[in-house]
Amino acid sequence: MIGQRLAATFCALLTMSACTNEVSLGSMSPVVDVTEEVPPASPEGCLAATPFRVEFGVVRRDELVERELRITNGCDVPIELSGFTLSGDSDFGVAIGEQQWKATPETATTGVELELAWSVPPRGEVIARLSYEASQPDPADGVLVWRGEVDQVSLSLVVKLSANQETPCIATQPKTLDYGGKVVGDTILRDVAITSCGDGELRIDGVDLTMVDPKEGAEAPFILKEWDEPLPWLIAPGETRVVAVQYTPEQVAGLDEEGDRLRDRATLLLKTNAFDGDHLVSVRGFGVLDACPEAVIEFDGSPSVPAATSVLFQGGASWSIDGAITSYHWTRERPGGEVEVLGAGSDLTSVSVELSTIGEHVVRLSVEDDTGQTSCAPAEAAITVLPNEGLHVELVWSTDGDPNPLDQGFEKGTDLDLHLLHPLAVGEDVDGDGSGDGWFDDPLDVFWGNLQPNWGQVGDPKVTDDPELLRDDVDSLGPEIVILGEPQVGASYRIGVHSWSEHGFGPSKARVRIWIGGVLKYSSALVLLHEGDLWEVGAVEPSAGQVSPLLGSGEAPQIWQLEPGLLSKD
Repeated sequence: MIGQRLAATFCALLTMSACTNEVSLGSMSPVVDVTEEVPPASPEGCLAATPFRVEFGVVRRDELVERELRITNGCDVPIELSGFTLSGDSDFGVAIGEQQWKATPETATTGVELELAWSVPPRGEVIARLSYEASQPDPADGVLVWRGEVDQVSLSLVVKLSANQETPCIATQPKTLDYGGKVVGDTILRDVAITSCGDGELRIDGVDLTMVDPKEGAEAPFILKEWDEPLPWLIAPGETRVVAVQYTPEQVAGLDEEGDRLRDRATLLLKTNAFDGDHLVSVRGFGVLDACPEAVIEFDGSPSVPAATSVLFQGGASWSIDGAITSYHWTRERPGGEVEVLGAGSDLTSVSVELSTIGEHVVRLSVEDDTGQTSCAPAEAAITVLPNEGLHVELVWSTDGDPNPLDQGFEKGTDLDLHLLHPLAVGEDVDGDGSGDGWFDDPLDVFWGNLQPNWGQVGDPKVTDDPELLRDDVDSLGPEIVILGEPQVGASYRIGVHSWSEHGFGPSKARVRIWIGGVLKYSSALVLLHEGDLWEVGAVEPSAGQVSPLLGSGEAPQIWQLEPGLLSKD
């Protein structure tokens, strides 16, 4: 016994890992091995994904890119995958065998339960196919979480998804190179500016000019001038390159059946790596015996602006070879196609235009000189209005009973109001159940009566965690706009539209569009609203990228009837 204790003590003092305690009592007992067993691997560490972050790179519009995801089991027992959740951009997808799923609010919350559990064999792997089919150029992110079980222990495996983090974009100015009417035999040289408008480097691989319906045996009136730097061109974000096109009309243009000039036409093709692929610029002009006045539009700033930006367009550079310009006629084509007269007269050398509706706005100018000659073709300037990078909600509407929806002023059209509710809003009881439903809460409902409430951090102007009614419209069409630069993580905000007053013009058809992070997430159908109606559009959770429309009975929009003119606008 003393010898055993000494041996045990001696081993305890040693730091060598090979020490074991073997004791022999002659023939009375066999050798006893008391070496400690290695515990089994923890099930929490069994699952792994390769890659753990799936990068799709730059994906062009309507292009489908697939990646393999290997799910490996590092343990000695099978793991049963019961389903997954898929959140984030709706262009992400998951495929298992012949089954496929796209990211939706349902896959992000309820998730997908597999009909048959997907078994990952011991020390083996299974392969899922992930996809991204781009519908928009903005950066896309998603999260895929697999759910599994082994020995009654629940497991999860998180995979991050991303695409178009640095997307190339191309913008050209002008969008249409229109020479108008030029004297036969004269040569005019004009530039097309090519701007890299995205987050990634723009590559120009080719520049080609092709005549449309060329005349047999005639020389091409348009010529692409040579450039010094060889292709490809690599244009950093925000930088611009220029190509020049020369026009020499060879004959006086005839007239078509509608009395319009028959134009020489060509297409300038820019071969690029941009999200929308190759870029086309239409080129046109026509020959005349006598020079027409030429309208010229100039403006400062970018061809892309945030909503509710006013831009000054100037036409003072317009000219005529036969006399002074005496009259300017301005119009603006909105993204919905409505053409609005901005003004006409001798003193309108410039106009200031508020650009609010998301999309492309085209301002046109025609001029007349003191001989009575008008410009052969209008000048055009196109500017694109971009959504806010946080939460951007837009309301537009139309009213059949309004004979002039483009006129402006109080009571010149129907008055609809956009509302955005904080999750803690109490407000009015609109459904009659005895408790407040949030609407018209001060300060937790953003609308015309509560333009810029304080919802977040106080005192730091750099923090954009407070909402703002960016534009209130009282005379039809809209838009009304609410923005929230830094939505609260996990917060769900509610959106509504109130028909405050018809002003005698009758009901209106309203549409709401919602952008999150600059990406259009929801566009409603047209909803008919009568005076006093409150349309509860639904809820939006910006941090999850989710919009949940609210529907009433029979899948119809949820509309509450309120007393018309609930609050005075006096």
